[in-house]
Amino acid sequence: MSTPPPPSTTTLTHALLPHPPYADDQPLARTILTTHVLHRGFQAGSLLGALVGSSRFLYRKLRPSPDPPLPNLSSWRFAQTPHGPSSPGRAGPYDSPLALRALRLRAFSASPVVGVLRATGTGAVVGALAAGVALVGRMRGREDIEWRDRAWRLLENEGQMGVDVGSAVGMVVGAVGVGVMVLRGRGGGAVKGMRGMTGTRVGWRGVVGGVGLGGLGGVGGWMGYRGLRGRGDGE
Repeated sequence: MSTPPPPSTTTLTHALLPHPPYADDQPLARTILTTHVLHRGFQAGSLLGALVGSSRFLYRKLRPSPDPPLPNLSSWRFAQTPHGPSSPGRAGPYDSPLALRALRLRAFSASPVVGVLRATGTGAVVGALAAGVALVGRMRGREDIEWRDRAWRLLENEGQMGVDVGSAVGMVVGAVGVGVMVLRGRGGGAVKGMRGMTGTRVGWRGVVGGVGLGGLGGVGGWMGYRGLRGRGDGE
């Protein structure tokens, strides 16, 4: 007796979103289409931001620099007085604002996780905003039936729905992961030691970046699953 195939992503999506047999009856058309477009912009911006952040880190690593090696931030922090590096009577070697800024930039170079997360978060927000502007320009003045038709055809496309579902699952996983990282004070091994000294932290851009990277991972997982399923069907 053969095993029934797993439910498709369109079946799972239709269980959550209304999808009538005819496009004329499609409810929530504007919400569905707008959410999809913003989601795609978020994904594209995340990918671009991750590439920029990774390239920037590699460039700083490969570029010859006369600067001395970055000190052990945690050890230097605890070597100061209990009141911090700006304690009266004992100025630390990174006590000036300019020196602190330079240390922060160099710390980003030493921590690829923080740099890539923040760059990914910036790209994700910019991508979503750009997608929203493009949607307004494309659909401005269109009749309601055109919104319904596009939303209906979107829900009919298993590939599009699979990417959306995979990305949504990955975004949840990414949000949980970056949340745990922030709570533990970890950012490539540098955030915990710098948090009170230089003000360098993951921040909202890093959190959004974690969500974006999780979404990209989810898309990759969906594509891998679809490829394996297609290969199994072919055999």
